[in-house]
Amino acid sequence: MATKTAILLLFLRRSSSTSIKGLPLPLTAKRLEEKEDSKQRRKGRDLSDSTRKRRGQERRERKEKMNREGEEE
Repeated sequence: MATKTAILLLFLRRSSSTSIKGLPLPLTAKRLEEKEDSKQRRKGRDLSDSTRKRRGQERRERKEKMNREGEEE
């Protein structure tokens, strides 16, 4: 019975997008990169190039979206 429960919990952890208390979510590439960046920041180092590029792209997209919404009004 304990084995079935363990297997079920492993399956739920892998298939669920929300975490069950005490079970961490599987790391996606983005989360893994963010985790690495936070380690680097604590050590006083710069963010990785891909993170800077991604954040810059997100910032540009938000800016463009705000401009489009402003033009529509």
